[in-house]
Amino acid sequence: MPDGATVHDLREAIQAKLGVEYHDQQLSRDQGLLREASNGAGFKDMIDTRATLSKLGLGNGDMVFLRYHARDTAVEPVARPTAPTVAMDIKKLSSRWERIEREKEGSAPPRVSFDQGAAGAFQGYIQQYLSFSSKRGGVMYGTFEEDGGVRVEAIYGPRQEGGPLALDMKRGTGEEELADSIAAMLGLSKVGVIFSQSTAEREHELSAEEVVLMARAQRECGGQGVTAVVSLWEEEDGARNVHFEAYCVSRQLERLVADGWVTGAPADSNVVTMRNPAAADDATPLIVNGRDVGEAEVEWFLQTVPIVQHQGALRTAFPVENRILNGTAGDLKKALAGPASLSYQERMKDFHLLLWLAQQGILSVDSDLPLLVHAVRAGQPIMEGYKIMIDSLAEH
Repeated sequence: MPDGATVHDLREAIQAKLGVEYHDQQLSRDQGLLREASNGAGFKDMIDTRATLSKLGLGNGDMVFLRYHARDTAVEPVARPTAPTVAMDIKKLSSRWERIEREKEGSAPPRVSFDQGAAGAFQGYIQQYLSFSSKRGGVMYGTFEEDGGVRVEAIYGPRQEGGPLALDMKRGTGEEELADSIAAMLGLSKVGVIFSQSTAEREHELSAEEVVLMARAQRECGGQGVTAVVSLWEEEDGARNVHFEAYCVSRQLERLVADGWVTGAPADSNVVTMRNPAAADDATPLIVNGRDVGEAEVEWFLQTVPIVQHQGALRTAFPVENRILNGTAGDLKKALAGPASLSYQERMKDFHLLLWLAQQGILSVDSDLPLLVHAVRAGQPIMEGYKIMIDSLAEH
C-alpha cells in the first residue's frame, strides 16, 4: 500500500481486487479471528477505518487476517461455513496494482541551463534543414549542480530515423560509447535527451512514446536527468514561434518503465497503457483518481523545468555528427584557422571536433586521445607531434 494508507484504503482495495464487500469485512492482526468458534467479537484492533496502517505497526510483509461471509452460489441448499477466511500478505496484495500519484512540489530540478552555442546548433538545424518536417533527437552532456540544477554543455547527435510523429535514435553504439569517453575526459556526463517535434497535427503536447523516452533517459542519468523539447507553435495572431521547453518525469513512471509495466506507448496518443508483469491477467492494475484502470494520461507523470542560458567553455564551430552534411577535413582546417585571439588548443575545444578526430584513425583512443583532451581542457599547449598529425589531416 502507498505511504499514509489507512484501514479504509485497505478495505477498498480488498473490495476492488478480491470482491469482498467493504462492510462485510472484518480485519485483525490476530489470527484468532479465524477460529471457527469465534464470532469476531473482541477483535477491534483494526476497527478504526481512519487509522493509518503505519500507526497500527503494519508494513510490507506483515500478515492481516480477514473474516467475511460467503455468498451462496449453488442452486441446491448446501452446508454454509460459519466463517470462510483468508490470510493476506499485504506486500503481495499491494504489489498487484499501482496508485498513480503526481510528483511532490519541489522534486523537479530548479532549472536547466543550456550552453547558447549547443542549443543554437540543435535548434538551427531543425529550422534551416528540416523545417520542423520530421523529428530529430540528441543526447545532452553536462553537469549536475549541488542544488539539483542541470547544466548542458554539448549535444551529441546519434544516428537516427525521424518521421512526423516517431523518432528512433540508435542508442548504445560504438560511436556513442566514444562520445561518452570524450565527455568524461572533459568532465561531463549524460544529463538527458533533447528532441524536436514536427508540425504534424496533434491533439496533445507530448505523446506517450515521447514521455516513455523521457523516463528511459532519466533512468540512464540516475534519475537526475531532464528532457528538452523544441517545437514550432502557431500563435493566435498567425505568427509561428519556436518554443524551447524542458521537463522531467516522476520517479514513479521511471520505475514502472524500467520494471516493464508499459505495454502501449503510441506516438499519436497521450495515453500510456500498463500491465503488471507479475499479474498480466489483470487489465486494471492502476488506481487513478480512485478508479481501477489500465491506462493513464502522460500529464500525471510530467513536471516542467525552468530554462536559462549560459556561455560555456566549449566551441560549436565544427559540424555536428550524423547530419545531412557531416564534418570533413576542410571543416577541421576552418576550425583551426580562427579566431586569431584563440590559442591552438582553444580552437580545438569543440566536442564535435574531438569526436570526429577520434574516429579518423590517427590517434590511439586509449593513449593519445586522453592526453590530447586533457591538454585541450586544461588550456595547456598540445604536444608538437599531435599538432603535426592534426594539421596534416586538415590539409587532406
